[in-house]
Amino acid sequence: MNMKMRYYKCKDLYPQQNHKFHSFIHKQVTAKDFLAFPSPSKLLQLGSGRAQALKEELGADVNDLEKAVQAFMKISSVVTMEDTKAKEAACDCADQIIEEAVKCNRENDAVLLANTILVYIGVLKGEDKSYKPPNNVTGPLLVLEHIVRQHYFPKFSREMLQAFCSKPHPLLDSTPQARHKLLQTLYAF
Repeated sequence: MNMKMRYYKCKDLYPQQNHKFHSFIHKQVTAKDFLAFPSPSKLLQLGSGRAQALKEELGADVNDLEKAVQAFMKISSVVTMEDTKAKEAACDCADQIIEEAVKCNRENDAVLLANTILVYIGVLKGEDKSYKPPNNVTGPLLVLEHIVRQHYFPKFSREMLQAFCSKPHPLLDSTPQARHKLLQTLYAF
């Protein structure tokens, strides 16, 4: 039985609930929805204005490096090696958010940016002992590989990331392809 037939049968059985079913399927995803429960489909459903919508949802927090990196982690967590559409969308969003944060934090931003990224990826321990790093850092490393190539990304941040990511670490060792791509890009600078 195909999906269309199932829908019609359900519609015929429960005509009074058909409008609820239909509106549930076509619910518009918001940036708030995505940030609360990130998924590749939600990111893509945000449409072409996704980066702006996410920046607006973050509000003044987009100028805070730590909040921007937290958003970067949520955005990049939906990326896989195979899903190029989600990667492109995530790179665009993360790019705009990190660029905005770097612009607003010129003093000591290179050290702070690299340190914050390394903490949220799980390579370094942060001051917040309640933070639990992700189990899989493939997405963050793939999106980071894009971000480190951008003109706004500080040179010293690249050097710090290169130094820490080239050392053995269980999280980084668990995703050799993404790590290799990032290191290849970092060594190119």
